[in-house]
Amino acid sequence: MISAIQSNNKKQQAVKLKIAAKTELLAVDKSTTSDSLFQIQVERIICNNLSDPTFGVEELAGKLFMSRSTLHRKLRHQSDITASDLITVLRLKRAKELLKTNLSLLDIAYEIGLSSHSYFNKKFARQFDQKPRDYRNRDCK
Repeated sequence: MISAIQSNNKKQQAVKLKIAAKTELLAVDKSTTSDSLFQIQVERIICNNLSDPTFGVEELAGKLFMSRSTLHRKLRHQSDITASDLITVLRLKRAKELLKTNLSLLDIAYEIGLSSHSYFNKKFARQFDQKPRDYRNRDCK
């Protein structure tokens, strides 16, 4: 009788551990999903406002209905990048796509929200280790 009770207790413990493990996995999946949804939402907002030269971290935080510091904290937690850097990276990735078209470099700079041609050259060269004109001549032909 005692061995049957002990066996039953062990089975109950095993079932509890399995349930606990599944619950933890579900919690991880939910947070991962919400994190990735947040990242998608942030990138979508930035991409929709790329051509606006006044769009920055304050505007992004406002569109997400959160403070600048909360936005910074969430982005750092997820991707270890600041909001300002993320905006710049997405602008430059868009510029890279536009360099494959026939738009002038100045038009591309305006299209991604940068009002200075020289600032665009400097940022692009810093991000991709080559000037936009060199990228267009080498990689887009």
